[in-house]
Amino acid sequence: PLASVKDLTTTHCSQYVQRYLDGHQTEMELRNVGFPWSPQGVERSLSSSGGTIAAATAICNVKRRQQQQRQRPPSDQNKHQNQDDNDESIHT
Repeated sequence: PLASVKDLTTTHCSQYVQRYLDGHQTEMELRNVGFPWSPQGVERSLSSSGGTIAAATAICNVKRRQQQQRQRPPSDQNKHQNQDDNDESIHT
């Protein structure tokens, strides 16, 4: 998946993100990046960031479900076990 502008602005200011996406970075920003701007570079960056975000989100969701399962009374754990197993197999 591609990272969204919302994803990117959690760590970068919105003006910088827009300049990067549009190819209107300052000379200093281009020097800091270290390679010339291109539409393919933007696509690669969004894909790489999006994949990292998706993977981190997936593992956090699995860990959260595991924590919730440990907090359930034993009678509730059995009826939710099959769903949790199916969800984890998607992400592993």
